[in-house]
Amino acid sequence: MLQVQKTYYLLLLMGCFSSQAIAQTASSALRLAQDCDGKIEGTVHDTQHQSLPGVSIWLKELERGASTDLQGRYIFEGLCPGSYTLLFRSVGFQPQSKIIVVSRHALLIYDLELLDETIHLEQIEIQEDKITLEETSTQNTAALSGKELDRLQGKNLGGILQEITGVGVLQTGQGISKPVIQGMHSNRIQILNSGIRQEGQQWGMEHAPEIDPFLATDITLIKGAASVEYGGDAAAGAVIISPPALRIDKGMSATLNLIGMSNAWGGAASASIE
Repeated sequence: MLQVQKTYYLLLLMGCFSSQAIAQTASSALRLAQDCDGKIEGTVHDTQHQSLPGVSIWLKELERGASTDLQGRYIFEGLCPGSYTLLFRSVGFQPQSKIIVVSRHALLIYDLELLDETIHLEQIEIQEDKITLEETSTQNTAALSGKELDRLQGKNLGGILQEITGVGVLQTGQGISKPVIQGMHSNRIQILNSGIRQEGQQWGMEHAPEIDPFLATDITLIKGAASVEYGGDAAAGAVIISPPALRIDKGMSATLNLIGMSNAWGGAASASIE
């Protein structure tokens, strides 16, 4: 019986100590909760005093983050007394940090101005080289000269140009023909004879270009983007007819061409004296 009473008193004493410890722990937790009621709030703006929304703010010690609202405001609540580091970051502005000391029951207002961030780009050097007609690889040109042009003597301009790939002929009679390039003819093809525009292309279909191929030493066809140089009338292309250069040295020379044709028993003759 005596042993049972001792055990009962021991358990009662231990219960008293446990209740007191629990009460002290609860009291400490309540006091701690009452102490951790500090706040940090403020606004963030630029150098023009315009509010900055979306600024990222990091509370380093508690590893807590926040961002400013549309008015540039932010707030951190439930802070215990102590020292805290705030990191402010936003695209286009220099990052900043601030150490703030929070005391019990304190409300700290900290407004911050972010400075614009200067971004230095690497130096870029642009160089331009003049491109001549001969150096341009995108030119779509074809030329007839020398022996190749001599072989075609006796034909009119349309017949000569027909030897170039991609050129057709619109023929309305014997010896009357116009070149056709990319399905276009007449005033869509610019013909320059000795640098002078050939106006015969503007007339009707029955008018062939009045060009004497015997007087040409070089006939060049220009198509594609290169024909833009010769104006809107060169939408299909441009035909450049180059005559022989003027004689500048002493002396005399003569040229005679006689051509016979079995078709329709025709012929042609051409003579020149310098």
